[in-house]
Amino acid sequence: MKATNEKGKAVLTKTPVLESYRQLNLHEKYIYLLQTYWTKYDFDSNFSRMMLANSFRNLLIFISNSVAGQRIVKDNDGYTYPLYSEGAPIFHHLEFMGFGELELTDDDAKESCEDSIRAFIPNELGIYASRFLISEAIETMNGKNIGFILTALRLLIICSSTSIPSDRHY
Repeated sequence: MKATNEKGKAVLTKTPVLESYRQLNLHEKYIYLLQTYWTKYDFDSNFSRMMLANSFRNLLIFISNSVAGQRIVKDNDGYTYPLYSEGAPIFHHLEFMGFGELELTDDDAKESCEDSIRAFIPNELGIYASRFLISEAIETMNGKNIGFILTALRLLIICSSTSIPSDRHY
């Protein structure tokens, strides 16, 4: 909790939530942080809804169907394309949470609409966590219209399932 000290400077104060968090083991702390990110992060403010719901979901599917160490690069089919530029923060979030490593482009002075991520390289934790998020927790993702969008996407995927390349596992 944010407060001010006797000199008027901002400080953080201990709360009961912090104390209960400190009592958790390392695995429980990780799950708590991932759950907080997934259910509380303001995805709507930071990303367009369709990019988030569609591209992020597709990225998690790609990760869950990959093997550890496999490079996931921008596809030309549009499944994850927007994440490699506008949605680059999502890759940084995944890397921070230990899902894998980023391979950045050599040019760090790219414009915001240009690609900044060359590839994402998932590890075993990222593969396992992506499978869980896609199969068990996608509806709990923080977003105002996530339920509506996911329903629409499911219908779209069912209707166009014959047009999805056979090497894509949806």
